[in-house]
Amino acid sequence: MKSLLILLSLLPLLVNSQDLTGYWKGKIYQNPGGYAPEYVLELQINQHENLLTGVSNAFLGNVIVGRLAFKGYIDGDSIRLKEYESGILKSIQPKNYTLCIKDFDLHYAQEADGTETLKGQWSGVGYDENKLDNIYPNSCIPGLVSLTRIHGVQLEEYEPKPIFNFPDTLYETKVNKVEEIEVTHRTIELYLNDYEKVDGDKVSIYLNRQKIVDHFPIRKIPKKITITLSEESPLNEILIQAENLGKIPPNTSLMKIKDGDKEYKVYISSDLKTSPAVYIKYISY
Repeated sequence: MKSLLILLSLLPLLVNSQDLTGYWKGKIYQNPGGYAPEYVLELQINQHENLLTGVSNAFLGNVIVGRLAFKGYIDGDSIRLKEYESGILKSIQPKNYTLCIKDFDLHYAQEADGTETLKGQWSGVGYDENKLDNIYPNSCIPGLVSLTRIHGVQLEEYEPKPIFNFPDTLYETKVNKVEEIEVTHRTIELYLNDYEKVDGDKVSIYLNRQKIVDHFPIRKIPKKITITLSEESPLNEILIQAENLGKIPPNTSLMKIKDGDKEYKVYISSDLKTSPAVYIKYISY
């Protein structure tokens, strides 16, 4: 009994002294009611003293449904990892699927044959990139995690970039999200013209809340505006603020966005109380 008590008292020290840096692979399970009962999970962990950082990959079949950065720490005999919203590196959204931003509560063990494992539980919140209020608590059904360290393998390294946090108002007007578009070029072309009767509408255009065009007249023939997206965030905001209502309210225009050979059309309607915004997500392949 005495030797057992000594062994138990050493367990937290064993975890704290163990370097978890490396590649871990296994399964993440979801309790009944989830999108799928299990996924393949990969973690690339980097440890500095008791602090942990890294990247997670969750696979469904052969498709990565989520690649997220995480932070964490060692707490006694527990390993606590937390993914975060601005650390979303890749998200695939099958029909009825919600990306889960996960918290892990894991425990390290080494088996008799030398195999190292991380096992425990996970919980999380849902994330929908197509809505301004992205986070949905209680939308992810939790479950168990089981991982094994595999030597000689390393995930591709990523440096997550923060996503701009845009307020929901601009100069006392309410910002209304119209659409989110994915592009593959940092420099895009923007065209604005009046798709109804030309009636003297004027707008100002903002990129990430910085005014780039002031009192732009909306004409029948579109005028090109070249925009270079910020490299500080994968998500950029193009916001249209009405400077007047013209002769026939509201202020209306057709926005065309050219991304290389691709073209997207967005119908814009604004007034002195509402400013529509289009969100541009840069995707690098």
